[in-house]
Amino acid sequence: MGSILIVDDEKNIRETLAMYIQTLGHTVETASDAETALGDIERQDFDLVMSDVRMKGLGGLGLLRQLRERRCDTAVVLMTAYATTVQTAEAMRLGAYAFLTKPLSPHDVRLLISRVLDVRTSQRKHAAIQRGIEHPVMLPGATVWQRGRS
Repeated sequence: MGSILIVDDEKNIRETLAMYIQTLGHTVETASDAETALGDIERQDFDLVMSDVRMKGLGGLGLLRQLRERRCDTAVVLMTAYATTVQTAEAMRLGAYAFLTKPLSPHDVRLLISRVLDVRTSQRKHAAIQRGIEHPVMLPGATVWQRGRS
């Protein structure tokens, strides 16, 4: 199961979404603004951040921008009740995983989380394989074959 951070300035939305995601078996933290979320992300690794776009202060696009500037590869899903083409394009340009329109469908949230976690698992496996290729481990008794030598 995954660890998810929900960022929304509307307490009811934040808590309802958190309770639903917990019933799916995931660990959930919440933050009421982007600044708090950035602090949470510094202290803990999350598989997914789900953030409202319109919040006082930094907002969801600002949060996404800050995460990318910090080279944080956490998947980010932005949520809004007031989607515009410009916001959606900017979110995708900044590397958002998805852009959801409120009200959220529980079915869509469940499928999205499942997809994000599948992709994150694949990315971690790929990174582990790459690390193994870059730093191969020689087992005792192993033979090294080199091209051009017999």
